[in-house]
Amino acid sequence: MEWLNDFLPLSLERMGIWIGAICTVALYSILYRENPAYRLFEHLFIGLAAGYSLGPLVGDILYKYWYLPLTEGAWWWAFAVPFGMWLYFIYSEKYGWVSRIVIGVLIGASAGLFFQQFCSLYVPQIYASFKPIIPTGANEGLLASNAINNFIFIVVLLSVLTYFLFSFEQRGPVKRTAVLGRWMLMIALGAIFGNTLMARMALLVGRVYYLLHDWLMQI
Repeated sequence: MEWLNDFLPLSLERMGIWIGAICTVALYSILYRENPAYRLFEHLFIGLAAGYSLGPLVGDILYKYWYLPLTEGAWWWAFAVPFGMWLYFIYSEKYGWVSRIVIGVLIGASAGLFFQQFCSLYVPQIYASFKPIIPTGANEGLLASNAINNFIFIVVLLSVLTYFLFSFEQRGPVKRTAVLGRWMLMIALGAIFGNTLMARMALLVGRVYYLLHDWLMQI
C-alpha cells in the first residue's frame, strides 16, 4: 500500500490522523450543544463498533467454540444453530411459542451462570469479612497495625449493615450507627465516582494530546 502515497496528496498516515481529529472534534462538540455533526459521528461510531463486533463474534466464538468442536467430532454442536434459529419464530403469531422454548433455556442457563458467578465472586468476600480483631499469625511489628485495620473494618461493616435494617424503627445507638454507615457508604460511593471521573479524564487527556501533538504538529 505504500505505492499509493505517490499518487495521494496526503499520505495514508496523515489521512488517518485527520480523520481521527475530525471525529474527535465532532464528538466533543456535544459539550457546546446538540448538533447534527455530533449525531452523525455518534451514529457512525456506533455502527463501526457494531460491525467490528462481528469479527470477534465469528472468529472467537462461532469458529472457536462451534466450528472447531464440530471438526473434532463433537457432532452434537450441529444442533446449536437450528435451535438458536428458533428465536426467529417470535415474529410469527402462530408459532411464536417455539421461540419461548429457546428464551426459557437461555434464561435458565443465564441464571445458573449468574448464580455461579455470584458464589465465586461474593462468597469469598463474605468469608473474608469475618476478621478477628486481634489477628493471629502476624509478627509483632504488624500485629498492632493489623489489629487497628481489622477493628476499623469491622466497625464500618457493622455500621453499613445496620443502615439497611428497615424492619424496625431505628432509635438511640442503632440510629447513630446507621448514620455512621450512611457516611461510610457516601465515602465509598464518592471514591468510586472519583475513580470513574479520573478514568474519563484520562481519556480526555489522551484525546487532547492527540489533537495537540499528533494532529496540530503535522499541519
